[in-house]
Amino acid sequence: MAIEKPRLTDIETILRVYNSSQDLNTSDLKKLYPGASAEFITLRKRKIKQRMKELGVPSNLVGEVNTNIAFEVLGIDVLELEKKWDNLVRLGFLEKKVKRSKPICLKEVGQA
Repeated sequence: MAIEKPRLTDIETILRVYNSSQDLNTSDLKKLYPGASAEFITLRKRKIKQRMKELGVPSNLVGEVNTNIAFEVLGIDVLELEKKWDNLVRLGFLEKKVKRSKPICLKEVGQA
């Protein structure tokens, strides 16, 4: 039986989670997918850990996953979200700026 994919949270929260730590824990993943089932979060962490293993990236702490690889596996394009954020600011819907992140680079996370 397939697990229904919950909706991602808002852009600000996604960018805050991305920029706040090198590694994500279960709480961070729940911030990205509020209302997600424990099973959904567990399966996503398993996929992220599998990808980390493929790339030879060790886990720094038990239960945590690399942020860059997590966003890659989850299909979250941070640069695209930053563009959307900038558009919201430009159009006057938001008054604050989020500091730009570096593009995800697999060489930085262990791929040669």
